[in-house]
Amino acid sequence: DGTEFTLSPSTTQQPLGYCIEQSNENGLQVSTGLYTHHDSDSQPDISNDLHLSFPTSDVTGEYANMSSELWPSAIASSILLNSPEFRNFSNGKSLLELGSGVGLAGLVAARDCSSCVLTDVDERAVQLLHQATHKNHLPETVTCRQLDWRDNHDASNPVDIILGSDIAYYYHLLRPIMDTTRAFLKQDSVAQDSLLIIVGGASRESQWDLYHNIRDGCYNQITDVREPPWLGKTKMVLFHLKMSNWVEDNDETDVVEDDDEDSQMVPISVIIHQPPSRSGISSNDPSLDTDTIMSLFKEFEYVATETDDRNMLKSF
Repeated sequence: DGTEFTLSPSTTQQPLGYCIEQSNENGLQVSTGLYTHHDSDSQPDISNDLHLSFPTSDVTGEYANMSSELWPSAIASSILLNSPEFRNFSNGKSLLELGSGVGLAGLVAARDCSSCVLTDVDERAVQLLHQATHKNHLPETVTCRQLDWRDNHDASNPVDIILGSDIAYYYHLLRPIMDTTRAFLKQDSVAQDSLLIIVGGASRESQWDLYHNIRDGCYNQITDVREPPWLGKTKMVLFHLKMSNWVEDNDETDVVEDDDEDSQMVPISVIIHQPPSRSGISSNDPSLDTDTIMSLFKEFEYVATETDDRNMLKSF
């Protein structure tokens, strides 16, 4: 038995992808994949499932809950990063994941990248990430290391893509996230379609604050200066993640016990920022067309509006 997660656009019930989570004596087992769409019919494409295994977490102390849990945003990321658009975009590019935790999102994203670095602030969490990369037979181009966003970073080797799942959960972390991203993400003349993706709960106010800080500019308490919007283009895309009980049918195929009374719906938001490049956009004017930015499931994409911002029931 386990849990199935199904991702759909926030405006429809059209399933885009799924993720099944199971825990047993061998650790955490995760399968993730996409749905195929034929007219009004949607079916899981089992032939292209990605199966991953993770050691049981024994992280303790300050970061135990944050680093050892498989959070809904990481589940959503595992589906989003399976999209054809992201796989094509990430092919041959370098990627850095912030706050990897268990490592699900980063391992999914690593498939098509030329290099991938998984990071976490907790030393034991990084050791478990090393185990996960070996357990899933990933190439040596996937590495793991400790990274504290609060440190000063002088990145001599900036990356093409920065990924984060459920990292904007505290207000005091927004500034370190922004500074770390700017230090490691390729900018200006060296940027060849680089990208920042931060997936989080759409009901979390700090996620929206991070989005506005990047898109609209913000006050920096450290320097006592109001910073302008980041150069490039920024958008937020909204999804729903449905959680259902899952039961394995040993006689035939795997089935899902999809009882709506027991299901939960989690609103998901994706911040996507693309810096200017020689082939890309150069302004972050919110009035400009957001279609110029890389999309995830473009056919079903719903870009958040000011009305969504006002009407979303948010919590800290």
